[in-house]
Amino acid sequence: MVCLDEGAGVVPRDCLVYSFGVGNDFTFDTHMQDLGCEVHAFDHDNDHEIYDHRLGPTAFFHKTRIGAETGYTRFCDAIACNPLIHYLALADITKSLGHQGRRLAYLKMDIEGEEWTVLRQILSHPPATATLAATSQLSLEIHLDLNGNKTVVEKREQISSYLSVLSSLSSLGFRLVNHEENELNPQSEEIDGTLLRLYSEILFINTNSSIIFQ
Repeated sequence: MVCLDEGAGVVPRDCLVYSFGVGNDFTFDTHMQDLGCEVHAFDHDNDHEIYDHRLGPTAFFHKTRIGAETGYTRFCDAIACNPLIHYLALADITKSLGHQGRRLAYLKMDIEGEEWTVLRQILSHPPATATLAATSQLSLEIHLDLNGNKTVVEKREQISSYLSVLSSLSSLGFRLVNHEENELNPQSEEIDGTLLRLYSEILFINTNSSIIFQ
């Protein structure tokens, strides 16, 4: 979801978009390009080697993932190892693209559970925090790691860590304006009498980013 209300920070023909975790679906990215935005999409695994750097006139694909640290990681299972995956921290992404000081109209993050670790790093690193603080809209697919063999105490601690991140986002001015359950993964977990959906799509608008509310 993208809020296009006047003053919400996404101005057709004058906006910068970061899209992290595209998989093989560039629908959002091409739509934002058609709106007139400069779009930078990021993802990296063996399947992404077929894609060109340029998706369209103002849309670009980068074979890298956002991470808490810059570097390379290789994932292995009992059969084989995947190719090296390239990660860049947000501050290194903005620096490499020459975007320091530019306002992000929209930041989308769908990185399969790594959003909490990445957001904690961003919120603890002043240059990255400054980029986030100047972002008008923040879209997240959130994953709550509360199932499995965790004890109730461990689940409470995990929830507390999530709330800490959300509190930090609130302190930057981000306010939740849309929440949708992920229909493809309708799983939930009951903790202390409260039913929590484990997978959701959420949208924040930054009230401190030159946004006017009626």
